[in-house]
Amino acid sequence: MQAAQPVVEERLLARLERLDTTIARQAGAGREYDRPADILDAATESTERAVSFEMTCVLGHLRAHVNRARMRVKQGTYGLCDDCGRRIDQARLEAVPFAVLCVDCKRLREAEPAAWRRQ
Repeated sequence: MQAAQPVVEERLLARLERLDTTIARQAGAGREYDRPADILDAATESTERAVSFEMTCVLGHLRAHVNRARMRVKQGTYGLCDDCGRRIDQARLEAVPFAVLCVDCKRLREAEPAAWRRQ
């Protein structure tokens, strides 16, 4: 994994830059509202603000996952499953560079989500 470390770090930094750009755009979109002309406009603007806020929250969570992946690169644990310790398949890491679970463990968690919350 050491040889690929700079490449992985570059990909993660590029992902962070895209997320930061999108977050900034979302935050700016929330400030474009004027005083609504009527109650329907007010409802529409309120809904748009709520969606914008939720999108910003989701993007913030994605940003945290990417930062965690960067820490795992530095610690030498990037690409290892949090649950079983096996290597995460390269195709999965290319699709989801911040994945912390191998496909098998991810399927187990999705099949029995309540069991994982009790731990």
